[in-house]
Amino acid sequence: MFLKKSGGVVCIRLVSGDDFFSSVKKALQELNVRQAAIVSCVGMLKEVELGTNYAKGKGYDLLRFPGPLELVSVQGNAAYAGEELIVHAHVALGKEDGTLVGGHLLNAKVNVSCELFLLEVPFALHRKFEEETGLKGLYLD
Repeated sequence: MFLKKSGGVVCIRLVSGDDFFSSVKKALQELNVRQAAIVSCVGMLKEVELGTNYAKGKGYDLLRFPGPLELVSVQGNAAYAGEELIVHAHVALGKEDGTLVGGHLLNAKVNVSCELFLLEVPFALHRKFEEETGLKGLYLD
């Protein structure tokens, strides 16, 4: 993993075999970034688990793909829920035949490379559990 931060812009390059979530969390913690928005992410993933059709009490329907899958689009953010840093990401992934799959990224490993740019959010964000949804919603301080 390679990382750099300057002027609120964070660049992270993950390499083959890196766990997407644990690596992004580790990088943000090393750079002392408490909240951020993912603005760009390109690369390839493997061992992907996506969540779709969330329902309270039921959770997500799971889709699993061994990969490799081309990372076409990522939207997301990072914020703390208490002491836990949560990276929330939704993805569109290209399959070998050119079709796309997408959803809430739950797990993935990097295949070859993954390059992320994030913007540090200049005000406090946090997540807390919401009884009505069963999820940890994003709150602005």
